[in-house]
Amino acid sequence: MNRSQQIYEVTMQQPCGILLIETSGLPGRVGLILPGGQPLHRTLQTGQRHARDLLVAIRDLASEAKIELKTLAGIALSIGPGGYTGLRVGLTAAKTLAFALRVPLHAIPTFDWLREIPGKEYKQLILVSDALKGQVYSEIVEVGQDGFASRFPLNVRPLADVLNQVRENTLVMGEQKLRAAVPEPISMMERELLSAEQIFKAMVKCVDSGKYVSPQLSLLEPLYLRGSSAEEKAKEMQSQIKIT
Repeated sequence: MNRSQQIYEVTMQQPCGILLIETSGLPGRVGLILPGGQPLHRTLQTGQRHARDLLVAIRDLASEAKIELKTLAGIALSIGPGGYTGLRVGLTAAKTLAFALRVPLHAIPTFDWLREIPGKEYKQLILVSDALKGQVYSEIVEVGQDGFASRFPLNVRPLADVLNQVRENTLVMGEQKLRAAVPEPISMMERELLSAEQIFKAMVKCVDSGKYVSPQLSLLEPLYLRGSSAEEKAKEMQSQIKIT
């Protein structure tokens, strides 16, 4: 049994459940970890783009588990980088529940839980997420026996520049739509193919570390790195107006 499995089982033995929200990518998912059982989860439909839709899914999940949300021990949220709307929806729902239930909110950067999934099989992980116009959110980490060491910190870069950092025994993790730009024989794990169990086990490991509890919910914001596509277009138009 590896360490990730051990941590997962320890968490499962705790007296209260943990709600997990992952809306940084598609499809969005919400999960519920309960003592002594496998995680329950819901996959959000593409049209579910509002916090109220997510809250309905969470209530349905609690009903299926036959628990009251007030018994939760905490909430874990994937805070990005990722899709602007999904991140905002996830944060709004998570904050609403954390305030109402008075439970801790674990705000986990998306790449932090993603890197837990491959384990120690690779020496380097290149984590990417589409930022449009040939750009990606990216982070490159080295994998060692004692954990992860950042080689290139989280930033927005051209995908081609990121792929130039590939070396022996590297795994790229990102969306399916980026697959065509990743040449063979580079190994790639597509996020959409990850199971809910893989995602939630990785998030639980981050929760168990105790590093991600947000001390001030009112100040918590998604990890955007840049504005929404609408904001970027507005900035571009403003710059064009100034030039003319």
